[in-house]
Order: sequence, then structure tokens, then C-alpha cells
Amino acid sequence: MTTTCCQRYVGSQIRKYVSCRFKATMAAILAPEYETEHVKSFEDIPGPPSLPFVGALVNHFPCGAFHGKTPPQIYEMCRQKYGDIYKERIFHFSFVHVFDPDDFETVFRADGKYPIREAFMTLTHFNRKYNGNVQGIITSQNETWQKLRSTFQQKMLRPKAVAAYFDEQSRVADELVEKISRTKCVNGIVEDIRSDLTKFATEGIGLVCFNKRFDLLLSKEENAEARQFLYSVRVIMDTTHNEFRRLPFYKLFETPSYKEFVKAKIFVKEMANKYSKQALKEMEERSKDGTEVDGENGDLIPYLMSKSSLTEEEVFKVISEFILVGVDTTSHHIAYMLYLLGTHPDVQEKLHEEMSRHIDKTLSIENLQQMTYLKAVDKEVHRLLPVAGGTIRRLTQDINLRGYHIPAGTTVAVHWEQSMLDEVNFKDAHSFKPERWLRDNVNRKEIHPFAAIPFGVGQRSCIGRRFAEQETFLAVVKILQSYRVQYVGEDLKLDYGVNVAPATKMRFQFTPRNPKD
Repeated sequence: MTTTCCQRYVGSQIRKYVSCRFKATMAAILAPEYETEHVKSFEDIPGPPSLPFVGALVNHFPCGAFHGKTPPQIYEMCRQKYGDIYKERIFHFSFVHVFDPDDFETVFRADGKYPIREAFMTLTHFNRKYNGNVQGIITSQNETWQKLRSTFQQKMLRPKAVAAYFDEQSRVADELVEKISRTKCVNGIVEDIRSDLTKFATEGIGLVCFNKRFDLLLSKEENAEARQFLYSVRVIMDTTHNEFRRLPFYKLFETPSYKEFVKAKIFVKEMANKYSKQALKEMEERSKDGTEVDGENGDLIPYLMSKSSLTEEEVFKVISEFILVGVDTTSHHIAYMLYLLGTHPDVQEKLHEEMSRHIDKTLSIENLQQMTYLKAVDKEVHRLLPVAGGTIRRLTQDINLRGYHIPAGTTVAVHWEQSMLDEVNFKDAHSFKPERWLRDNVNRKEIHPFAAIPFGVGQRSCIGRRFAEQETFLAVVKILQSYRVQYVGEDLKLDYGVNVAPATKMRFQFTPRNPKD
């Protein structure tokens, strides 16, 4: 019996050895080329010249190679010189820049349980100093981030929760169209649509966060609180927008601009507290009549305040982030969508034809879901004029990129704006062709799944995507139902910061489709 057991044991060990050797041999044969060769060290990654202490920042000084250039121009310069991966050291930080969708995939698939995204340093510093270090979804990391993200996404990613705001957001879109009608000159010109789109986006965020309308678009009476709210949002976004352009002196002492930022943040926080509690009180009154508060019937924030494991302070913090991030990104994207439609009348008319086929008398959420060309237009606008040009990750594990060893703790900048304008990834990359996204387009299958990811990907992708898309679709469809849109402004210029914003006035001509209008 003992001999038999020994024979079985020895036999099993031989089989394991043979199996392991076979697997190792096959892995060596099938592994990517850079894994079978000697992996180059992190120090071998090429990049722009550096000086002691300031590092590559010297290139941004007057007479430096990057001085006066936009971020996309700098990235393209470096890409042409160093290839699809380069390294940049600024002070004691090292950044690795990547431009190829295969590398994006490698980075995102290495996210791990707690993806680390380092951004919005100004907001993070404010939260530490003035908010008891209570961070929100976009500024927190690790277990804190996971708790916030998982709690909010349980409801925010559900179509039913988004659809609950459809009717109210539709009414806001109607007011935007009416505002355009009142603002435009006799010849149909609106000198700058950006302000109205900001108000529209603010109203949409107010509905989701507070179940409240600010009446910014049509009210004839001056609302001092709403005016201060808009101003505060602008101050906060301008400060965060510029945080990559200035040295962080605010960490040493409060600069004048940072003091203004603090005042604005405190005002927005107080508004978030005030109206969130008001919304909760209203929902508690309704629940006495048997109305269930489940976060999916236009009661998202009251539900999170009363039925989740989050503290009120945590909910308020995330609400403040939704306001700040949602207003700018949504208003900019709608502006870009109108711009591209207004400079491509053939695409605009094709979209209007689709609208006419699917919309009878009243626009419904079912109508929007059926409009495949509208969604294709939206994707193509994101590709050509993304509101965010990329994202960053601090690696939680070692990875290989293009044959280089990238150690855990390294910050990697993922530049999808460049990949979306690369002829390797998209034929006629600089042309506005929504058809490339239609399912019956045979070339669609050739698009790399990581080549165009304007909302990010994975666990740290945009949590408010569904709300933003619904708001955008309503605005664009309602406008095109009433008007032919033509962009008649100067050449579009962009301002690059945390987001990519229009730097020029957005001048449009709105011609009524019904001559009686």
C-alpha cells in the first residue's frame, strides 16, 4: 500500500513537472515580443531635457522649447521626437506619457482594486484645510474612494434613476430654446451661446442634486443667490482649470486667487447643505403618504442622505463635485456639438431627418433611445473635441509598456485626445464623420476599444455619464426641432486646463425651421 502511494505521488510530481515545463515553453512562444526580450529599465525611457530640481519644467520657461505652446502641441512635439512613450521629470515627480490604445489598455487593466487618479489638487488641499479632510469621489483614494463610488453608482448607473429626471430636464431644454428665441437678434444671431449653456447645465445639475430649479434662463427677476452661485462655480472652475499652469504657492500661503476660491467653495458647500436638506425634508413629507424613497424616482440625493451608509458631510462633498464637474463639462460639450453641427449642415440635416422619423408630437425617452445617428454624432463630437484630453493613473503594480519596466507608484498620463486624432486609429481622423460609429459600418469593428474613451474606462470612469448624455441629447434635439443652426463666429480656439474649454465666443445664427416662428 505504501509503495503504491509513493508511486502515485512520484507519478503526480512527474506529471506536474512535465505540465509546468510545457506551459512555460508555450508561454515563451506565445508571449508578446517585448516580454521575450530583455526589458529595458525605467531610466532608459526617452524624454525632454531636464535640469536639477526643476527638471523638465525648464522647457516651459521663456526661450524653452515648450514656451507658448498648447498642451496638444507639446505632446505632439514629444511624440514625434521620442515616440509613443516618453518620460518627463518635474521637481521630484516623474510622469510617463503614452499615446497608443494598446498602452491605455495595459494601464487600465492594471488598475487593481483601488485605481489611483491624481488630479484636482486645489480641491484636495481645500478639503484637507477647510473640510476636515472629507474628500469626494474625484479627490479621494483607496477605501474611502471605493465606499463613495460604490454607494453612488448603485443608483446613478441605473437607467431608471436617470429617466426619473427626464420630464423636468426636458422642460429646462424647452426654456433654453425659448431663451435663444428671446436673445437672438432680428437676423437670428446669438453673439455668444456659452453663458446660456452654462445656465442650462446648472439647472440640470440643480434638479439632480437638489430637486430644485434656479430659474436662471427665463426669470425676469434678479436672483442674487443664483447669480452668486454661478459666479462661485466660475471662480472654482477657473482656479482648478489653471492649477497645472501655476506653481502651488497656495500650499505655502493663501494667494489672492486662492482666497477667492475658498470663498466660492464655502458658498457652494453652504448651498449644497441647504438645498439637500430641503430636498430631504420634502421627501420625508412625501414618504408619510406612502411614497417610497428608493433613489430611482427623482429622489437620488435624499435617498443617499437617509438610506445609505454615508454621512451627510460625505454626501454634501460629492454633491459639490457634481456641480463643479457637471456644469463645465456638459455646457462645453453641448457647445462643441452645436459647433460641429453648425459647420456641417449635411450632418445636421441627416440628424434632423432621424428626429422627424422617431418623434411624433412629444419627445420621449423612448424616442431618444431609438436615435442611433444622434448617438453617433455625440460620439464623434467627443472624438474630435473632447472636454477632457486624457487622464492620469498612479500605478499600483509594476507593468511593462513598450518594452520598458514601469514600477508601481509611477504616474502615467494617458493621452486619448492624440489617439482619437491619429490616422492609425481612425481613417480621415480630422473629418467629422458620425457614420463611423454606426453598427452597420463595416469599419467600426476595426476601431480599437481603447482608442476613444472620453468618459474614461473602468472603475474610475465618469459616474454621471448617463445624466450628462440625457441632458445633452435633450438640448440638441430641442434646438434642432426649432432651428437650423449655423456657426458664424471666429475660428474656434481652445483653452487647456483640467478641462478643454472654448476660448472664443461661440457665435451662432438660428434660423427658424417653421417660418412663422
